[in-house]
Amino acid sequence: MLKLLFAINVDWYFELHWQARIKSDMTEGFEVELCLASTEGAIEYPGYKTRIIGLSRSSIGLYSNLKSLFAARSVLRESRPDIIHSVTIKPNLFFGLLARIYSLPILITIPGLGTVFSSTGLKYSVLRAGIGFMYRVIGKNSKSWFAFENHEDRQRFLDDKVCTEANSCVVPGSGVNIEQFGYVPEAESREGEIIILFAARLLRGKGLDDLVQAVRQLNRHNRRFRLDVAGIIDSDTREAIPLAEIERLHSEGEINWLGQVQDMPALLATVHVVALPTRYGEGLPRILLEAAACGRPVVTTDMPGCREFVKDGVNGRLVTPGSIAQLSAALASLQSREERVRLGLAGRHLVEQEYTQDRVVEQYRSIYNRLVGYTSGRA
Repeated sequence: MLKLLFAINVDWYFELHWQARIKSDMTEGFEVELCLASTEGAIEYPGYKTRIIGLSRSSIGLYSNLKSLFAARSVLRESRPDIIHSVTIKPNLFFGLLARIYSLPILITIPGLGTVFSSTGLKYSVLRAGIGFMYRVIGKNSKSWFAFENHEDRQRFLDDKVCTEANSCVVPGSGVNIEQFGYVPEAESREGEIIILFAARLLRGKGLDDLVQAVRQLNRHNRRFRLDVAGIIDSDTREAIPLAEIERLHSEGEINWLGQVQDMPALLATVHVVALPTRYGEGLPRILLEAAACGRPVVTTDMPGCREFVKDGVNGRLVTPGSIAQLSAALASLQSREERVRLGLAGRHLVEQEYTQDRVVEQYRSIYNRLVGYTSGRA
């Protein structure tokens, strides 16, 4: 049986976005080993050998990253995989370089380009240049394959000559289990209150501050909007919003803080609109797919990934990143229940047609089959 080494940045991200797929038919016929950083010390996932690697996602220091690269090399030597599948930037760079050195087949998934590629300033320009150079080196591996979550990210890598049309593709995000996330008619609200949900990692770039301002403006005009917030406090990034700030907003009545919610279908059944006013380099945000699957209209920004899924006036609203006025107007336009239902039904239909988890699993499985050809000398 061929061995597949799946390398990802951190345990909670694996559990949220990839664990269900790893357990699915996607990896049938492979012996799967996991490599990730752990936020809880020793960790093991039943059925899979788990290798813990020291990895600081926010560090740009040379020593820290060289240390992680050598740790990745040790994992590779111990695991001796036939195929590598890496996800997120540092596993992509470390295992991509090692795969190039050892001429190993590797699938590199890029779930959005993140802050580095969506921010301005000299520091980010230098980082983009360095990361771009490393990706071009990695792309010289004739056994590499690149998977993106939106067409704009793929085109950027094509233009930068990192990959080619022949060794890259676009996968429809994480996909949605449409049985688990079924269509649910919206519940009656108290005194016509409209509940907006923000559910994402609590990072500055995700736009929670813009959403708080927009809802504050709406409620000054006697419109009854409530902002529910759920998410993960991701402390291993400079973009993190401190828990103390979230708790302050809750105590002041600006938000209704829910913490990290496990049962997303149940939560989505209680809200009327989902908003993600991100300024961040998204791939294809999972919350947008889940919201649409449950029949909830979404308000998000005109950014790669978001605009690939959300068509303004069809299944949601698109606004300019950072525009409080546009965000307020978009939310105000969804006071009509009929309009929310119209957009929500269109979103559900789109997910059923193009964004199911089964479709994503099938596409990744086909890429694995192609990489298997490299292990036996077939191109």
